Amino acid sequence: MDLTYEQIREYHVLYTYVEEHYQEGKKNYLFVDEVQMCPKFELAINSLYAKGKYDIYITGSNAFLLGADLATLFIGRYIEIHVFPFNFQEYCQYYDETGDKEKLFDEAL
Repeated sequence: MDLTYEQIREYHVLYTYVEEHYQEGKKNYLFVDEVQMCPKFELAINSLYAKGKYDIYITGSNAFLLGADLATLFIGRYIEIHVFPFNFQEYCQYYDETGDKEKLFDEAL
């Protein structure tokens, strides 16, 4: 969403950006959020994956990223992880464990 990275919405630029920031001898993680904003992103991601140099995580909020459409792009090369927001009970448990009950009540208002 930051305009500084707007040019990365083109898959060739995404690929080049990632390769330019690769660090030899280190574990390289690639996190791409809202990947659906980059048309043909799968071409860049598949090419980067094929190099075997990256631990890749992609996220998005578009319905396209669910189910069969995504499965056809990354056959056998992905694990889908569903992430859900806290329900109210979990929210209360989290703030109880952090000892930040004042924040809990401030945010509830």
